[in-house]
Amino acid sequence: SKQLKRAGIKNQVGVFSNDHNPHLELVDRCNGEGIDTRVFECAGKWDYGTVSRIRSTVGNSKVQIIHSHGYKSNVYGYLASIRSPVKLVSTCHNWIAKDRKTRMYYLLDKMVLRRFDKVVAVSDGVLAEVRKCGVGAERSAIISNGIDVDAYSVDGHLRKEFGLSDDCTVIGTVARLTEEKGLDDLLLIARRVCSERENVRFLVVGEGPLRKQLIKMRDSLGLSGRVLFVGERKDMPLVYKTMDVFLLTSRNEGMPMVVLEAMAAGIPIVASKVGGIPNIISSGYSGLLAEAGSVEGFVGTLNQLLDSDESREAIAGQASAVVRDKFSSERMAKSYLDVYFSVTLKERETGN
Repeated sequence: SKQLKRAGIKNQVGVFSNDHNPHLELVDRCNGEGIDTRVFECAGKWDYGTVSRIRSTVGNSKVQIIHSHGYKSNVYGYLASIRSPVKLVSTCHNWIAKDRKTRMYYLLDKMVLRRFDKVVAVSDGVLAEVRKCGVGAERSAIISNGIDVDAYSVDGHLRKEFGLSDDCTVIGTVARLTEEKGLDDLLLIARRVCSERENVRFLVVGEGPLRKQLIKMRDSLGLSGRVLFVGERKDMPLVYKTMDVFLLTSRNEGMPMVVLEAMAAGIPIVASKVGGIPNIISSGYSGLLAEAGSVEGFVGTLNQLLDSDESREAIAGQASAVVRDKFSSERMAKSYLDVYFSVTLKERETGN
């Protein structure tokens, strides 16, 4: 949205405010950037009044394109567009069905996506899923996630705040504390690495439903002083600068923003070989990859970096260059502009 605004494209960010779980952090971020924002109150999973409010906003603001992210946004956007000339674009990040209820939502999402003018996937794997649900090649595309690279070029760190000495090696991760992130594997990796290296600490940034379970596991492994859970943070550039190595043990991913952020911050990465991650990281050049679920593989790969300052510096430098060249928010915005123009061009060609 920031890049579109800089390009002279008028855009608004719509955010759902759920009664039980508002999550309005994005509104604060947008307001801080001067981005026009709309908050749509939503009484539950499905609230037809919210559809009406979105439809009203679209009409009053003369919106030409609704660009939605995620199953809820896709369904509400589609319903709000019925009997309207507005075009529909969706970005699909990943589908992770945890239970019967989630699978039902994703099934509905995939049905709705067939009605969209363009569906964008963030990786090859996600594109394959998009094609399976009936969206043809002419209405689908891949656009990699992008970030504001310069935002992560900061000085300073948070070692003192976290109680970390300047001379210890910090291996960090940023993740929602859920099953698909493989944080139980991370704790097993930490036990192995910490048993071999006295001056290593692990930093876990994020919140989620498995927090208590993971802390209990940490303590049972004797890692209470070696693995820190610091919750969610708003000062992420400084958080990354606190780390010497970034570790991602996910079992399932689309194209994780945290990998791009760590690359932009100049932190060498060890990550799972899943989803769109191999599209970002060339193993041995801009990071190192390991098989998801392989504690032995991760330990061996981490040791390669920990044993060589030169390797860490080289990989970090190469990663920074890759993210600036291929995964900037400016490049992403230009790709989405091409999508927007392609769907509105259909109107002009048909004379509407």
